[in-house]
Amino acid sequence: AGVPERIARSLPGCRLVYIVRDPIERIVSHYRHRWANGSERAAIDDAVVRDPVYLACSRYADQIGRYLDHFPRERLMVLTAEDLRNDRAGTMAEVFGFIGVDAGFRPEALVEEHYRAESRVTYPPAVWRLRRAVKHRVPAAKRAKEAVDSSSLMRRLSRWGGGSAADVPAQVSPALRSRLADELRDDVAELRPYMPDGWHGWGIA
Repeated sequence: AGVPERIARSLPGCRLVYIVRDPIERIVSHYRHRWANGSERAAIDDAVVRDPVYLACSRYADQIGRYLDHFPRERLMVLTAEDLRNDRAGTMAEVFGFIGVDAGFRPEALVEEHYRAESRVTYPPAVWRLRRAVKHRVPAAKRAKEAVDSSSLMRRLSRWGGGSAADVPAQVSPALRSRLADELRDDVAELRPYMPDGWHGWGIA
């Protein structure tokens, strides 16, 4: 709440690029991330039903509507993470054209991919308690957290009982997948006007 308004006040002429992905896969990734940083310990079937934040963050059309209350439609581009992954050069050419720079530009880092689940470290309880303490008590918390994450001490501790976020137990049962699809169907349907013709709607709507 309040974010679109603040952006509109500070950058009234900006263009917005919104990247969406399969909303159920996003929920799984969200769960893995929260498990990795120690803020979630319930089984996924319980967690995503109990905590509304998981579904709220996957309601893309609802979020777009909040921005279009403050920005004209022509200033918003919606892309899918799947297109960005499968045709990165072509998708980025569309982005460059949309923001008004050379659509033929190809940055050297175009092939790099960051923040993949398998690269995120999960920590044993003592380590994530330390990370949370740093985040809440030290100024410039994000930089401090990153320093803690990158320190040799944290790397050694993470090997003791830690692992990759890709190892987090997050198997979505058929019953949960069906329930999430039912919850998200209307929002995915409302997303269609922003997407290209023939868009598959992730098989949800």
